[in-house]
Order: sequence, then structure tokens, then C-alpha cells
Amino acid sequence: WEDLLGAGTWPSEYEISLGLLGSFEGHDYTKAAGNYDGAGITWGIIGFTLIGWQKVKGKKVPKFNILHKLLTKIDSDDTKFFDQAFASDQAKILRTRLAGTAADFYKFAQEISTPKGSKLIPTWQTAFKKLGEFEKVQALQESFADTEYYQPALTKAATFAASYDMASPRTRQLFFDIQVNNGGLG
Repeated sequence: WEDLLGAGTWPSEYEISLGLLGSFEGHDYTKAAGNYDGAGITWGIIGFTLIGWQKVKGKKVPKFNILHKLLTKIDSDDTKFFDQAFASDQAKILRTRLAGTAADFYKFAQEISTPKGSKLIPTWQTAFKKLGEFEKVQALQESFADTEYYQPALTKAATFAASYDMASPRTRQLFFDIQVNNGGLG
């Protein structure tokens, strides 16, 4: 392992799974995508999404996803990350949106997305890139990926593996991918 990558220790199964899923998603700690898929903003190592959708009285309405929780945690842990990554007016806007409703934040995410929605407009793209470059922000992304997606995936994978005699790292990696992309098996 050291000869291949210059690393002193073999990565954990979680680190391997996170790297694999991150490569599938085409994201790294810094990449942000716009509203190409109805998620508002997608950002970070596994593509944390801002918006999910739910039915309320037969009507589809936005709700906050994990990215809202992650951004809130980043800013509450240390305001310097927002202050250094975003221009002062951007930081203020982002904090206001985080304190507002999912519908308002979704509308704002549409406004800062490029016309086809695959990217954010350059000033916001650059700011999210800077935010993802902080080591502590990367550590928070890894922690959120673990607690919000990997740990629930392990529980579901263990049940599946016991039923079908398929316990393996590949099974756990598959369930991690399913948890990130689909919220788990229905």
C-alpha cells in the first residue's frame, strides 16, 4: 500500500467505500452542482443534496435534506468558514436561507444555478469550492457521510447479508450507494 500510494496504513473499509462512492458520484469535497435534478444544490464528497420532496395533502413540497444540516453545522461550529469562503453578502444570504424555509431556499438555489442547472453561477461555485477546501469542513463531510448514510447502510446490509448469506465489503458498499442515492431500500 505504501509503495502504491505513499500511505503508511491501509485505509478502513469506510474510507475505501467513501472514496469509491465519491468517484461514482463525480464529486470531491469542493464540487457543487446546481439544480439539475430538483435537489437545489448538490455539494461535497458524496453529493450531499439540499432539497428532497414530500407529499403534503397530495401536493409535492420541498423539504430540507442533509446538505442543510451539514451547512448549518459548519457555520455553527465556526463562522470563519463561511466568512472566508463566501463574500460578505454571500455569507449573509446563505445564513438567511439556512434559517428560512425549504421552499425559499429551493427558489434561491434555482436562481444561482446556471440555465441548464448543472452548475452554480461562477461566484457561488467558487465560494463552495473554497468552503470544501478547509480540512475541518472535509472532516465534517466525512462524519456526516458516515453517520447519515454509511452507518444506516451497514445495518441494512447486515440484515440482507444474514438473509442471503452475502456478507462482504461489496454488499456493504452497494448498500452505502443505495442509501446515498435512494435513502435505502424501500
